[in-house]
Amino acid sequence: MIAKILGEQKGGPSAELAIGFKGEKTGKTQEELENLAIEFGNDIKDCDADEIVHDAENKIVSVPCKLSLEYTPIEVYNAMKAMVDEVM
Repeated sequence: MIAKILGEQKGGPSAELAIGFKGEKTGKTQEELENLAIEFGNDIKDCDADEIVHDAENKIVSVPCKLSLEYTPIEVYNAMKAMVDEVM
């Protein structure tokens, strides 16, 4: 949703974002979601579960929070904590 709102296609400023999950409600894969966000006019950063993306210009901090067998719950927790720490 934030990718559509901030994307240049809808007159937004464009944003640097992390996307890292399968859209179960939409049925789209991560790659399809990333491509949509790019089509909306955003810059999608490829990052691991424990990395953050800080778009200083738009004051947005995001993490992929990939919940899969590839990442442990502690890695996802650490990413969320890093995001909160960056904001604080």
